[in-house]
Amino acid sequence: MHPIIATLLLAAAIAPGLTVGSPSLINETCTATSNYGYCLGVLSADLAGASATDKRGLAIAAANITMRNVTSTVRVLTELVEELKLCIKYYQDMDDLVASAIDDLRVGRPAVTSFYKLHRASDEPGNCDIMLFEGSAHKNPVSSENMYNEAISKLTSDIVYQLVH
Repeated sequence: MHPIIATLLLAAAIAPGLTVGSPSLINETCTATSNYGYCLGVLSADLAGASATDKRGLAIAAANITMRNVTSTVRVLTELVEELKLCIKYYQDMDDLVASAIDDLRVGRPAVTSFYKLHRASDEPGNCDIMLFEGSAHKNPVSSENMYNEAISKLTSDIVYQLVH
């Protein structure tokens, strides 16, 4: 017999004994969970899960996966909180500009002054959107609010523009 073929046959005979984990262990365990497909996918894709020899090993693998996900989520939330603090600053600036423009309109100052303030204010929601999009968290929980605030502030600016011209 050719040495390569002999080696392949020997490897094929030994390989099942070398397998540490068992697909049937994962299958059996996942069948008893609330989400079989998710369980099977997660544990099979994880080296520790795939090589577990008993349910305790699968539980440890699942717990470690959970810990990695929790740690990642805490990181994303921490980054998001910092980025939202910057959005708050943008909106505080917007609030100041709009309040000042309202005062200008009420006391009869030239409309052009209010127009420029309102026009600048309408940029702030977009600044928040861009910062959240480009930020570390890559999440924007205020997207619809930003769109509405930008639209209403541009509408106000457009109306005041008509006073100017």
